[in-house]
This record gives sequence, structure tokens and C-alpha cells, in this order.
Amino acid sequence: MAKSKQKRVTVSDVARAAGVARATAAFALSGTAGRVGLSKATVEKVATIAAAMNYVPNKMARSLIASRSEIIGVLLAGLWGKYAQRVVEGVREILDHRGYVPMVTIHSWDEDRERRELDLLMQLRVDAIIVQPQPTSRAEIYKSVTANNVPLVFLGDAPEDMPGAHAVVWDGRAGVRRAMEHLLSKGRRRIGFIGQQYPFHYNQARFAAYREFIKKHKLPRDERWEIWEGMEGGMPPAIADLFDSKHNLPDAFLAMNDTCALDVAEWLLERRIKVPGEVAIVGLGDYTETVEFNAFITSVREPMHEMGRAAASLALDLIDHSPKKALRKIVNGEELVERRSS
Repeated sequence: MAKSKQKRVTVSDVARAAGVARATAAFALSGTAGRVGLSKATVEKVATIAAAMNYVPNKMARSLIASRSEIIGVLLAGLWGKYAQRVVEGVREILDHRGYVPMVTIHSWDEDRERRELDLLMQLRVDAIIVQPQPTSRAEIYKSVTANNVPLVFLGDAPEDMPGAHAVVWDGRAGVRRAMEHLLSKGRRRIGFIGQQYPFHYNQARFAAYREFIKKHKLPRDERWEIWEGMEGGMPPAIADLFDSKHNLPDAFLAMNDTCALDVAEWLLERRIKVPGEVAIVGLGDYTETVEFNAFITSVREPMHEMGRAAASLALDLIDHSPKKALRKIVNGEELVERRSS
């Protein structure tokens, strides 16, 4: 005979065992006994019996009554590597002080999955959502969130078609300057740029900072050195044309992110172009975790922990207040981690 499933202990069960009304038990167990004048003895009696019966509060039911779940949804691209770990640690550090907890889920760079995960977080009545958007994300994906007035915070940057969105952004421009200064200190003056065509503001901001540095320091510039990958990555034909010409070649590349840095490093090494002997490389982010990357690519580290803290703080601010304009928190950080690529 199959073993019958044990029934969960409810507030009513605790009330009967304690010989009190259900409402009395509910107040005692929810921490609101003081509002209705319950005695300390009654609260202690109910708590002792509840513990003996292994009673677990129904947070979902309580959230419906209180109109708050004290849960913040955190939707990330994935859980691999140190990016997710450090961001979530930063989020949790802030939420702990307010009694909130993060509910972490992933979209795996899949648009349909992103929609489903957002719908699930909404169904679970989270009080706010922090999301790391993917390059294909658009405003219509987030309609279910904004239509229900659930605070939404973008981590990294907001999609270009959501100018009124709240976001936490790393000041990548400062990171670009730090990377360029490093290359200049190594005697590199013909510095190219490798970017990806992502629909985010930070994309063009980093490229603009690169061009500003070139102009300020009167460095040579050649538009052929400015190479853009597609969103799927992989070196475009332009880089092959550049190096096949064997004329006026760059002696370094600044990569918009570490994925681009690793792509160009692999491309050069496959063609027996020495890195950093002939071409040095510096990336931005320091978040990819592969043996090759950690041992090789110089990168300016994104302040991941601080990004998580800022996103959680902004989410709590939005829960407490309803700002009339978009809030955009800029997080500073320009620590350079020097490795063999430069």
C-alpha cells in the first residue's frame, strides 16, 4: 500500500492545539501580536506549540494579505562564472537588511524563456524584478511587468526602445580610458577597437570613449581598425582584409567586452600572429571563466558586486516610492587585471 502524503500543518491546526482562536494564532505567528494586544504568555504558548508541530508559515498567503511578498525576482542570463555569483551576493547583501529575499532564475539568452520566467515571477507576486536583458530584448517583452506596476530594474543597461526604464549601469567609459592608458603605457599607439552590435546605450558609449581618447592623445586612427562583430560573435571578414593587407596594421586592440577580446585573440593566434608581441589586447568586464581566459586576457573588471548592491537598492527605492522619471544609477569601477595578452 502506498504511503499517504502527510498533510501540512496549518494555522488552524496550531490554534486548535493551543486552545485559541485562529485569528489569535495568526497574529501570534505573524509578528503582529502587539497590534491587537496579545499577551506575551499567549504568544510564547502559540510559538512553542507551532515549533513542536513543525509549522511552516505560508508566505504566499501572507503576501496576499500584506500586499507584499518580500521577494525580489532576479532574472540573469545564466549562473555560470563569477558574474552571477558576485551580482547575487551584492543583491542579497542589501536585501538582508530589509528582510527581503532574492528569487534567482535564468533566461539562458533565450527570448521565449525570458518571457516565461517574467510571467512566473509575476505569478509569484514578487515585489520587484531585476533583469539582465539580452541583446534581442525589446519593450514588448516587459509589458506584463510594467502593466502591473511592478518595479523593474535593468542590470547592465536598458533596451534602446525603453528610454524611460530604470537601470543600473557600469561606467564603461572610465573602464575604456583605463584600458587605453594601460596600452599607451606599454608603448602601443596604433590601437584598434573590436565591438559587438548590441542594441544598448553602453555599446556606443564605450566606442565614443575610445575615439575621444584617440583624439585627446593624438594617436593615429584608421577606420579599418574599428571592427564590429555581429550579435552572434565571431570575427567578421573585415579583420581578415585588414591583416591580409599587411599595411598600417594596429599594434593593439581594445575590446568592447571580454567575449570580443577572446574572439580576436583566438583569431590572431590561429594565424600565428603573436599576442602580445605583435598585437596586444585588453577587454572590458573580466567576467568570463575559462582556463584560457583567466590565464591570458587582460581586462578592466566590471564592479559586479557593486552592481548587485545598486540594483537591489534601486528596486527597494522603487517599492517605497513611485518616481516620475527614469532612475539610472551609474556604478564606478576601473580596476585593471593585467594578464599575458598585453
